Amino acid sequence: MLVPVYGTSVHCEWFGEGSQTVVVLHGWGTSITVMQSVIDHLAARGLRVLALDFPGFGASPPPPFAWGVPEYAKATAELLEQLQVKSPILLGHSFGGRVILYLTGALGFCAHRLILVDAAGIKPPPGKASRKTRLFKMGKATLSVFPKSIREPLLERLREHFGSADYRAAQGVMRDVLVKTLSLDLAPLLPDIPTEALLIWGSADTATPLWQGQRMEQLLPNAGLAVIEGAGHYTFFDNPLRFYAILDSYLSTLAREGTP
Repeated sequence: MLVPVYGTSVHCEWFGEGSQTVVVLHGWGTSITVMQSVIDHLAARGLRVLALDFPGFGASPPPPFAWGVPEYAKATAELLEQLQVKSPILLGHSFGGRVILYLTGALGFCAHRLILVDAAGIKPPPGKASRKTRLFKMGKATLSVFPKSIREPLLERLREHFGSADYRAAQGVMRDVLVKTLSLDLAPLLPDIPTEALLIWGSADTATPLWQGQRMEQLLPNAGLAVIEGAGHYTFFDNPLRFYAILDSYLSTLAREGTP
């Protein structure tokens, strides 16, 4: 179904039945479809699952202007309010993790638990930036002396050359969305998020390297990190047996508390 929120519409779907709701938020460039195996697993455990396509992905139209993480979080909060979803478990992969961190850290959204899978949101310090990123920044600084009419076309060529696969794949307003997204460091928000959080990470993740998960564990007051050796950015695809063993073990602790 399409739900009008925040000046656009969000495609979302319900799965399963249960007293506890899990909201599943996908990563950049993906959709509900990519998260389907996770959704089906949660629904089979007796959980009610709400999955959505962020604006600009899957079956949701693009945002009306170049959103950043704050706008995506506000739209998600508005959607959950409309659907009367209260105190859910929030599960987010990659970009979905960014939205969760802003949603709970900046907007104060009340979640029962957080499950962050190879989550994004920690901006690399200069020493950890990739060679491509450093070269792009050098080029950007060099072009800063030129008038805007000359600078902008040249900057776009730099982004095309040094940009990530995600940037090259993005179209229209989504390119500006990606630039805004990557420029925001969510680390300062983490110490103020009291919600219990499970972090699941692949040791071989190159998109959001393991050091970012370790940093999140340090900054979040009530978090634990589970590392899947040899897995990359999509731990639930790379090692599903280990991933679901970790997830089920965590969900079992909630069941012993009476939730779900």
